[in-house]
Amino acid sequence: MWGSEYVCRFARFGLPSLLAPGNLPALAAATDLEVLLLMPEGERRELAGTPAFARLLETAPVRHLPIDDLMAANRGGVPFYGLTLTRAYWRGIADSGDAMTETRFIFMNADFVMADGSLTSLTARLAAGHRVVMASNLRCVAEDVEHPLSTLLIEDGSGSVLAIAPRDMVALALRHQHPLQLAKIVNAGLCHTAHPNQFFWQVDEGTVISHHYLYFPLCIHPERVLPTVEGFCDYAFIPELCPHAEPVVMEDSDEFCMFELQSRRSELELLRMGKATPAEIAASLSFWTTRGQREAARRHQVVFHTGPLDEKVRRVGEEARAYMRDLDGCLSPDPVGHLGHPYWIEVTNACGLAVSPSRSQPRPDAGPDATPPSLLLRVRRCLQGHAPDVPVWHPNWLDARPIAALVAATGRTDGGHTLYVHDGSHGGRGRFSEGLAAAASCTLDDVLAGRLEDRLPPQADRRLIIVEITRRHYDALRGLTDVLHPYLAPGGRIAFHLFEPTPWLSGVALAYDMRRLIGHLGSFAPLRCSLILAGGEAKRRNARLFHWMRETRRRRGILAAPVLAPLWLLTAALSVRANRALAAIQDARRPIRDVSSFTLIVEG
Repeated sequence: MWGSEYVCRFARFGLPSLLAPGNLPALAAATDLEVLLLMPEGERRELAGTPAFARLLETAPVRHLPIDDLMAANRGGVPFYGLTLTRAYWRGIADSGDAMTETRFIFMNADFVMADGSLTSLTARLAAGHRVVMASNLRCVAEDVEHPLSTLLIEDGSGSVLAIAPRDMVALALRHQHPLQLAKIVNAGLCHTAHPNQFFWQVDEGTVISHHYLYFPLCIHPERVLPTVEGFCDYAFIPELCPHAEPVVMEDSDEFCMFELQSRRSELELLRMGKATPAEIAASLSFWTTRGQREAARRHQVVFHTGPLDEKVRRVGEEARAYMRDLDGCLSPDPVGHLGHPYWIEVTNACGLAVSPSRSQPRPDAGPDATPPSLLLRVRRCLQGHAPDVPVWHPNWLDARPIAALVAATGRTDGGHTLYVHDGSHGGRGRFSEGLAAAASCTLDDVLAGRLEDRLPPQADRRLIIVEITRRHYDALRGLTDVLHPYLAPGGRIAFHLFEPTPWLSGVALAYDMRRLIGHLGSFAPLRCSLILAGGEAKRRNARLFHWMRETRRRRGILAAPVLAPLWLLTAALSVRANRALAAIQDARRPIRDVSSFTLIVEG
């Protein structure tokens, strides 16, 4: 765990739930148990002063391994959650050395709250000889569920205990579901997530059925000793540490139940309105799912319930299995490898961490020492340009057009005139990094954390500041302007740009999001500002065609060229026609229904 907010939640709820009679105390009675805390040194002292920690010391031996260095090694000192979590877990495993094959590792996050008896059930699975036990959880809005949890705490002289029966925990979790979990309910259709990895079916108000591509690796008993594992914990730990073991899943909430406390605003940038089609979902899953994840999603079905299981549950369960079979048939034929996974490569490159070339898949554009790009790649780059300077046949020309116009009006893009601020989501760089390579640049984290003066050379003649934002930055728009405004020359401009990168999703999602943005524009009253939208039904249709061709080329390679070449020419012509027509609408500031991006320009 790291961060005072998570330490506080763990001390108030997570740890007291682990101290319920059927959890750590039962595990300590049945095994040789040790609790290992993986957290920064300063925050360990914060936890050590809580009553629940005193009770933990009475339950089992407790050790601490600091992870301060794991956090500092990340970009700007700000942790990438999945990378930090994986490296911290691996530190705990590696601490056992050659004894790791004689040790069962149970993994816990600081924001997990567990039902009483869950670890007793896990003990039974371990006694039966299972080496890999996986589990799933429900996600709750922390701000809503913390008060009812507080009323269930049992206080005595030796600390706090939170002993909740599994069915009571499910009832509480279903009353306070997180928006991202609601977005994963297949038979609801109100909204969906841009990164689908779990699928739920609501049977009734007290029962949900689920299938998961991402299961939590609850317990692993390694078959072999490894020096390191180069992949995320929920992608690579199981196939690397236990290549021959058959994973089992805790499929009934009566046996194992926990939920995850998440802020209401957490990952809202992934939320989309409306219902995604199976083809859209399959396109996302095909990009990142491994063989083990696909098998787990097909085979295992988890039921969370507050009452007995009846015929309706069985019937909906069969519908869910049929849906998953159909979805599996839409996936790409070749799963992604768990080593050298594109997400792992992207994050480790962004953090400047070395990845063993013998255990990873090389990227063609990984750096100056990489293999020179192929002729096909050079031609494609020539045809596509470098954002924001892209040709009119490019599907995102309309989105980049306002930024390109601002850059052209500024006259120069060198570090003395233009500042580029990005969130580092494109492999540690920004979407415009190649097109603005000469501009001074920094990350949004640097700006929000007050590190801008340390990152920028002194310069008083910046006429343009381009800021790439995401949905989670809406609330910070005015604050970002206040911080950046002193770096702007008189008459200069700050351009906030948000782009929806998934063209196969309905652009209505971003149009709907404009309602949230409008609520923050009132604070710009003392400043001159204008809002430029990009989009339109024709643009979205062409963008989806380009996206389909790109995915087809990625899956089929050179075999797809005879079909894709003439189709590309036709789509490019359609895109030119649509872009020119929509440019007039954009210039006139007329309403656009299918919004793919916006640029908010604040005058200096």
